[in-house]
Amino acid sequence: MQVSEILHTLPATLEWMVLFNLSAISKMADDATIRDMYHLPKEINLESYSHVVLTNQGRFLAPHDESKLIEPFSGNSWSREQIKTSLYKRFASHLALFSVDEANPETFWIVQSGVISLFAVPIVDGVAEGTRHYLFRSCP
Repeated sequence: MQVSEILHTLPATLEWMVLFNLSAISKMADDATIRDMYHLPKEINLESYSHVVLTNQGRFLAPHDESKLIEPFSGNSWSREQIKTSLYKRFASHLALFSVDEANPETFWIVQSGVISLFAVPIVDGVAEGTRHYLFRSCP
C-alpha cells in the first residue's frame, strides 16, 4: 500500500502515528526480529504487508493489495470508507508540497545537537527550482 493510501485510511483524530516501510526494514533485520521489534504475532507472514503503522490507538499492518489497515491480533481493520475525515485531509496543505509516495524510506537523519529546519523545494530534472516551503523545525 502506498503511503498516501495509508494516510487516507487513518482517522484525522489520531494524536500521533509513525509508519515503517517493511521492505526497507527487511534489508536490516530478519522477519523474526521485525515481528519482535513491533510486538507482532509470531505467525504473521510479513511478506503480505507493506508497512507497520504505530498510532496512539494501536498498531496496524498495511497489506500490499488491500486498502485497509489490520490490527494484527484481533484482525479488526480500518478502511477508507469507515473514516469520516482522514489524516491525509487533515494535513493536505503540507502533503501538497511533496509526494509522500516518492519519499525515500531508507533515508533518515538524527538530530543530536543544534536545530534543523526542514523545507520542501520542487525538483525539476533533478535540480531544486522554485520557492521553498517551510515544513517544520526539530531539536534533539
